[in-house]
Amino acid sequence: MTTSNALALVVEPPLPVANTLLDEARRLASRLGESAGSVTWMRPHRYAAALAVTVPAGGGRAGQTDRSGGADPTGDPPDAGVLLDPVFRALDLLVRGREEFAVQLEPLGVEPCGEGAVVASRLVSARPEDLAVFVEEAARHLGDVGMRPVEVPAIRMPVGLVGGEGRDAVRAAVEPKETPIAGWLLGGVCLARAWVDPEAGLVEAERIRFVPLKRLGSRR
Repeated sequence: MTTSNALALVVEPPLPVANTLLDEARRLASRLGESAGSVTWMRPHRYAAALAVTVPAGGGRAGQTDRSGGADPTGDPPDAGVLLDPVFRALDLLVRGREEFAVQLEPLGVEPCGEGAVVASRLVSARPEDLAVFVEEAARHLGDVGMRPVEVPAIRMPVGLVGGEGRDAVRAAVEPKETPIAGWLLGGVCLARAWVDPEAGLVEAERIRFVPLKRLGSRR
């Protein structure tokens, strides 16, 4: 895993959705040909979309600029000195009594970030208010434990980071589509150790704990 510098509340795609997203990334890489080398592709078992994150020390770098997995010079994990029990309690309050809801991944797109770009799929809910309300509640419950929400229009699942020299080629290779990549019922969220780039956002996440939502239509 990439060196962590933050904690994040993330959505992980189910395996079939992750495989579909990987297929989309592979098709894009095939269209890019030699230019695919300008993209740092995410590892598919780490696909995730951040709903809320801690503010990384040092503006997001914290001396951890090596995405290949180099160690933090301090030797500390992102949650060193952080009491996770209050975070777990806040997560339990966030999901308590809340039903799962339908979400979708929009077609891959390219978004600028600093001198480069990020290839990502936007996460949306079938009913826009479902995700908006959930993120609003996340802000209320997690704000006291140092996490801040991601703005709903910016919630995305990245599949690759693009160097500045490759932005035009990648943008040209992305096929315009209107239909979503995939959809599913969001049955829960995860607290994760994460690597957050101040410009690109979430890069990778490693699950600490999964917290389920109530089954749709369940009496309990």
